[in-house]
Amino acid sequence: MKPIITILLFVFITAISTGQTDKNLTKENWKPGKEKIIYGHPVWRLEGKNDKRGITNVACQSTGAADTIHFYLTRLTLHGANTDLFTIVVKDSTNKEILRKELENDIPEAPLNGSDYWSNYIRFPLSKKIPGKIYIYVIEKAEEKNVEFKFEVKL
Repeated sequence: MKPIITILLFVFITAISTGQTDKNLTKENWKPGKEKIIYGHPVWRLEGKNDKRGITNVACQSTGAADTIHFYLTRLTLHGANTDLFTIVVKDSTNKEILRKELENDIPEAPLNGSDYWSNYIRFPLSKKIPGKIYIYVIEKAEEKNVEFKFEVKL
């Protein structure tokens, strides 16, 4: 009986946490120079675009004593959507580096509903609240050269 309760509890918690993803984080139509409101904060895409290769989006959510960074991506291959190909760098408004996170291996979700894209979604807390605005850089280790995405988030 205990294993069944544990499994049901895990499924329930997973369903709740999945249901809290802001839909703007997972949308592909976001070009450089455009703003989206995600988790209540304006996020400007400054560099890098979503295209046929897939989606690369970030956001910051204010939660309690620290903020949480959200990272969503899709790629056409299982390997391409694995998070170990990505580094996240967060800087404050004075360009001081707050966090550099080399992402670890996280197997992507299989394509759903007729899509050709594998997806991955992670979130992690910052060590403290940052006033004003932050810059989030996503560096993708590509075969030919690294690809960089840059976002500005007003907190």
